[in-house]
Amino acid sequence: MKTLIVSVDYPLPENKGNRMRTMHFVRYFQKRGVVDLMSYKSHAPMDVVETPFRKEFFIEMNVNKSAENGNPFKGLYNKFVECKPWIVNSFTADTVKNIHEIICREDYDVILCRYSVNAFPLLSLPEKYKKRVLLDIDDIMSSDLYDVVYGVKKGLVKTKAAIDKIIFKRYQMKCLELGKILFCSEADRTKMSKCSKINNKYVVPNIIPQQSLPENYEKLGLDNEYLLFVGVLSYRPNELGIVWFIKEIFNKLPEEYGALKLLVVGRDPQEELKALCANNSRILLVENPPDVTPYFQKCKTVVVPVLVGGGTRIKILEAGNCYRPVITTNLGAYGLDLNDRENVLYFNDRKSFISSLNWLNDDDNYAKMVNNLKATVDRKYTEQTFKRSMDDLLVA
Repeated sequence: MKTLIVSVDYPLPENKGNRMRTMHFVRYFQKRGVVDLMSYKSHAPMDVVETPFRKEFFIEMNVNKSAENGNPFKGLYNKFVECKPWIVNSFTADTVKNIHEIICREDYDVILCRYSVNAFPLLSLPEKYKKRVLLDIDDIMSSDLYDVVYGVKKGLVKTKAAIDKIIFKRYQMKCLELGKILFCSEADRTKMSKCSKINNKYVVPNIIPQQSLPENYEKLGLDNEYLLFVGVLSYRPNELGIVWFIKEIFNKLPEEYGALKLLVVGRDPQEELKALCANNSRILLVENPPDVTPYFQKCKTVVVPVLVGGGTRIKILEAGNCYRPVITTNLGAYGLDLNDRENVLYFNDRKSFISSLNWLNDDDNYAKMVNNLKATVDRKYTEQTFKRSMDDLLVA
C-alpha cells in the first residue's frame, strides 16, 4: 500500500496535539506499506534528521493569499463558483496542478488529508483518486471558531469576512463529498451527518499520546499545590481560555485557596499571557518544554478552560494517562463522553469551579476521579481503538 499524508504542519517533532494525531496515522499506514508526506514549503523542518517518510514533497504556497494575479473578478469567481474561501486562497492554480501531478504520478492507494482547509486541491482530482481520499476533519470550523482563529473584522472588512464564512461553510460541505470523512468523535459525526446524507463518515478517536511515566511517578497528587493548564499557547482558543480562567477565576479564588498556584505550560505564549503571568507570583509560565510529564506530576489537578473550538482535547487524555483529575468547561471535554463527578468535573464560572475544588479535596472523591478517568482513557482512547477504527473504515 502506498499512502500520502497531506499536512500543512510538518508532523515532527511530535510535540503538539495536531502533530501527534498525524503521526498516529503515519505509524498505522507504515505497517501496511510506504508513507510519503506532502507539506508546505514554509513548514519544512530545520532540525529533523531522520524521518519515517519514503518521500517528502514541499509545496510552494501563495503567502499573501490575495486573489490570483490581483484580478478581482478571478477572486469573485474563486469564491462563488469554486467555493474557495479566503483561508484556502493560498492554493493557486499552479499549486493545484503540481499536487495533482504528484498524486497521479505516484498513484497512491490512500491520500490522507489532515483538516478540510488542506483539501481544496483534492476536490478537483480525477474521480478515481477522489475516492481514495480520507479527509480527517478534526476540528469542525464553526462560526465562533472561525472568528477566534482568523479574527473579528470591522467595517467593510467585517462584511467581506461574513461572506467568506458563508463561502467556507459551503466549501466544508463540498469537502464531505470526498472519499471517506473522518471525525474525532461521534458528536462531530452526528452533527455533520445532518448536513450531508452521504454514508461516508467514520469516527477515528484521538488516542493517548506516547508517554512513559518515570518509576518514581506519584500517582496521587491531592497534596500538590499546583493547578495545571497545558496546551499550544499560540493557538488562539487556548490563549483565550487560559486568560479568561486567570482573570475571572484563579485571581478571584477565596482565601482558603490562597496557597494554590497555577502552572501554565506550552508552546509560544503571546505577550498578553506573558504579562498576565508575570504580574502574579502564584502563576508559573513554562515556555516550550521538551516534555510535559514532569508538570503533570507536580500538579493537583488539570484545568481545561476552553470556551471555543472543535475536535477533542488530547490534554484530557494526557491527564488521565498521568493519573490526574480534570476540571473542564463543557466544551473542553466535548466529544469524549465524560460525565460530571464520574470521570471528570465540569465548571463554567467561579462558583462551579470552587465547588469542584471542594469536592476533590475529599480523598475518596479524588481517587475515584483519577481511577475512573484512567480507566476510561485505557478503554476508549488507545492505539488499539485507533487501529480498529481505521481497519473498519478501510474495508467499508
